[in-house]
Amino acid sequence: MLGSFLFSGDDVEKKVAVLSGGERSRLALCKMLLQSSNFLILDEPTNHLDMVSKEVLKNALKLYKGTVIIVSHDRDFLIGLTNKVVEFRDGQIKTHLGDINDYLRFRKTESMRDVEIRSRSHEKELKTPMDRSDKKRLEKEIKKMSNQISKIERRIEELEGFIEQYDQDLQNPIKADTFMSDSDFFAKYEKIKGELDEQMYEWESLQSKMEVLLKQR
Repeated sequence: MLGSFLFSGDDVEKKVAVLSGGERSRLALCKMLLQSSNFLILDEPTNHLDMVSKEVLKNALKLYKGTVIIVSHDRDFLIGLTNKVVEFRDGQIKTHLGDINDYLRFRKTESMRDVEIRSRSHEKELKTPMDRSDKKRLEKEIKKMSNQISKIERRIEELEGFIEQYDQDLQNPIKADTFMSDSDFFAKYEKIKGELDEQMYEWESLQSKMEVLLKQR
């Protein structure tokens, strides 16, 4: 099992205290899969995992005979792994058969960000009419926040493009050998993933604030 999670040779004798964050994550996942449980709940399991470790985990979960609930923003990890998507929308829970791609096709979109945008409630709340100065201030805030969101979305698309290109290059044996010989490759890859997570968090935060502002219109 340790070998399945990329621990080989003298690595299997290491003390936990000297393991890196990624190695500890892999060890924890290995221990978890050794237990006789028939139900796993994984919250963002691919955080801090490199591409190889992520693939190892995905293959292990495919072989797992029990039930798995996964909370994840990693679309590539979810593809072909899950057979149901649970959606929380407008205070209700709905289950969709199929994996994440089937769900996006059902929603007629290619991006989870678009799903978030479309999930805004259209209910109109009664509110006191604003005077011209307050309305002008509100529209200015909305425009500023909209520009911020657009800027973050462009950066997210750029980062996702980098990751997609890396994944494609790794499937090319010649390019893969070059990357593997670069000791900084995985560090660069993890840095991009880390920035993507930060940008996604910021995007979600701004979307929530934008929703509040739009309701004040």
